[in-house]
Amino acid sequence: MSEQNQNTEQNNINLEQVEIDALLDRGVELQVGKETFTIYRPFGGQLDLLAECLLNMEHDTEEFDQNSDLEAQKLVKKTIRWMARAIAIMILGQKCARIIKIPFLNTVLSARVNEKRINKMTDFILWNMTTKDVVMFSQNLVQLTGIVDFIFSIRLTLKMTRTTKPNLIEKNQSKPA
Repeated sequence: MSEQNQNTEQNNINLEQVEIDALLDRGVELQVGKETFTIYRPFGGQLDLLAECLLNMEHDTEEFDQNSDLEAQKLVKKTIRWMARAIAIMILGQKCARIIKIPFLNTVLSARVNEKRINKMTDFILWNMTTKDVVMFSQNLVQLTGIVDFIFSIRLTLKMTRTTKPNLIEKNQSKPA
């Protein structure tokens, strides 16, 4: 690929990222039943809660493909509540936690997850959101969470903390004799 094509591709990626950032800063509307919610860029605490949901939705795709009807029912049973919880967490935002702030510093002193509020919203999602709506939301979940940006920042941080390349002694010590 030529340098000009790489620059054009990178410019397109940067432009898309700017658009996503603007959208998340404005908020994205989500219709659930007769209610409309606005979803904003999540904070670290929300990402932590979302990761728990997404990890609990993990399943074996090969098994699903082989016995589609029975496995589909098992998959729905295993994942539907976790998906609804993920949507609830995105809708609630900082309301997922009871946050205690120091008023004059506008700094968070502590935060505790508000399971009662999350469970109430999860139940609302389960009984008011169609599967079509869930599919549309789940397709946009990665962009809405900004998880790609978070992973990129972790990689960048890890690269920055290692100022030198591993030398031969370090490589040899990691190999079993």
